[in-house]
Amino acid sequence: MPEIPLERAQPIDEGVSRVFLTRFVKALDSSKARMRGFVLLRHGKLVAEKYWEPYAAGHKNWVYSASKSFTSTAVGLAYDEGLLTPEDKVLPFFPEIGAGALNENARAMRVRDLLCMASGHGEDTTMPMVFAPGSWEEAFFGLPVDHAPGTHFVYNSGASYMLSSIVSRVTGKNAFEYLRERLFGPLGFGDVAGDLNPAGVFTGGWGLMVRLEDLAKLGQFYLNKGLWQGRRILSEEWVAMATAWQSDNARPGRENEPADWRQGYGFQFWRCRHGAYRADGAAGQYCVVMPEQDAVLALMSETQDMQEILDIAWDVLLPGLTNMHSPREAAPEGAQYRLKGDSEGMKTACFRFAAQCLTLEMEGGGALCSMECGRGQWKEGVSTLPFGEMAFTPMFALNGMPRRVSSCFHWADPVTLVIEWVYLETPHCGKLVCRFVEDTVSFFLPSGERDVKEGDRADFVGFLLD
Repeated sequence: MPEIPLERAQPIDEGVSRVFLTRFVKALDSSKARMRGFVLLRHGKLVAEKYWEPYAAGHKNWVYSASKSFTSTAVGLAYDEGLLTPEDKVLPFFPEIGAGALNENARAMRVRDLLCMASGHGEDTTMPMVFAPGSWEEAFFGLPVDHAPGTHFVYNSGASYMLSSIVSRVTGKNAFEYLRERLFGPLGFGDVAGDLNPAGVFTGGWGLMVRLEDLAKLGQFYLNKGLWQGRRILSEEWVAMATAWQSDNARPGRENEPADWRQGYGFQFWRCRHGAYRADGAAGQYCVVMPEQDAVLALMSETQDMQEILDIAWDVLLPGLTNMHSPREAAPEGAQYRLKGDSEGMKTACFRFAAQCLTLEMEGGGALCSMECGRGQWKEGVSTLPFGEMAFTPMFALNGMPRRVSSCFHWADPVTLVIEWVYLETPHCGKLVCRFVEDTVSFFLPSGERDVKEGDRADFVGFLLD
């Protein structure tokens, strides 16, 4: 298959803060995971990637249970061809298995129940199925189906195998070859491999080997709602069903599962916090799709604490996926505010936005203080603002004395501006959070690593001048 690389772009051009990317890498380095690499897409373009030695971009890797999301895609492609539906009963696809010895639950099992991990089995069927002397399909149906299908979530790779087997039956080719023809080729995947069982059926619930960039392509393909470079490959209907909440994985008995394993389950996709969903493989193989941010994070690692990786993504990376701009930047000459409160003698403030920087000016007592900040990336310069941990130390006692700084800004949301700086010649740093509401702006000076929370009292307030 001819490999087609993803389009590249600079992070800042797609609204991704380099500052937060740096923090994300540092957090991964400090985690319990042995990192292999990550790829970040924003607005359909690859804006960041990193590989930890000795791994490299061209290496393919087992993605374990993230294979399930590819198997779901194969089922969706067959659905679009009219070869099956989620409501079809499973048993008729396997006429060699006699229905007489099966209980009512087994006979009632639908394709939908396999897709959303609610086959009715009380536990995972994989090991008994794989080590059975006969066919895997016979072994699957030979195991007790104790619950009514569709009512009881049990993570079950055997169910994913059965989906792969069904695709083979209705298409006349194993699901891996079907995906190679219908998905891997059109999306321009590089080298891909897949495990087959002794009967030549793709294992479905595991066994796929892909490159990290190609794993990210799967996420972008779903974010595009089944389109790739303008071509419809998978129906939008299937994408919506596959990524929606279909099964309750927060049922009693799963209270101790990590937070992102209790957000619901789709058709072989996990639901996540923050409106996201993911393909997920053992030991830390992820393809996280974030529709609200129009972003995809694909990551490969070795870890026993899979929630830690997602926590780092939510806590460190997600705040840096902003639009980088706000309607508040529209004032042509800079918006000026009259200050009230403990503003260290400053009487007015002015925000002047340019393409890649913000100049914050404050005036009081005849002194004009200012600082230039990079948009999502550090900008070196000087500051005379009387704020931050260095403001009251004896060496800077004189008002307006320049201090060498590196500073940046980003919009946490359309009305919350965050300015950060470090004093390059000291161990110290500072942060100013500006929250705009109609004609006022509230200024917060959080200390240390503390964030500004809803209900916090502003340090001082500005009122828009005519």
